[in-house]
Amino acid sequence: MGFDDYTMDSFIEKIVAKKRDGMDRLQIAGAVIFGIVLLFATMFIQLPPAISQFSIFIWAAVFYLIFRFMRSKNVEYEYAVTNGDMDIDKITAQKKRKRIFSGHAKNYEIVAKMHSDRYNQSYADTQNKIIAVSSLKEEDVYFIITQYKGQRTIVYFQPSEKMLKSFRTFIPSKIHM
Repeated sequence: MGFDDYTMDSFIEKIVAKKRDGMDRLQIAGAVIFGIVLLFATMFIQLPPAISQFSIFIWAAVFYLIFRFMRSKNVEYEYAVTNGDMDIDKITAQKKRKRIFSGHAKNYEIVAKMHSDRYNQSYADTQNKIIAVSSLKEEDVYFIITQYKGQRTIVYFQPSEKMLKSFRTFIPSKIHM
C-alpha cells in the first residue's frame, strides 16, 4: 500500500450562537416577574405553619427553576461536515445536545445565500424548516433544500467558506456562493 492508497477525510466544524430575540427576552422577563410576584405574595399572605417553615426552600426552588429556564435560552448550533456529510446539533445551556439535521451534499437540491436572487417564495414556503442560525437577519445565512425524514425541508445555516468548498466537490452545479 502506497501513500496514495489512503484517503484523507475532510472534517470541518463550526459553532454558531443563537442571538436572543424579542420572544426570548419576553419569556425571561415574564419568568423573573413571576418569581418576584411569588416572593412578595408569600411574604404578605398568611401561610399555614406546615408550609411557611418550608417557604425558603420553595423560594429557592422557584428561583432555581427560573435560573434553569434562563439558561435554556442559551442556544448554540454546531455544524460538522465530514466528506460531504453534514450534521447539525442544537446545544442548549452548553449541556444538552440534540441532533436536528443530518444529510449528504449529494442529496441537496440547492445551497445558496438566503439574501440572494436564488432564494424565492417557493423555497420560503417550504413547510418543514430547520433554523440553525444566530439570526435570520445575518448576511451570511445560507439555505439548503433537501429531503429530510421523508419531507422536503429547508435548512438555514451559516457555513464557513471551507464547508461550502467541501460541498462544491460533491455538487458543483448546486452550490451558489
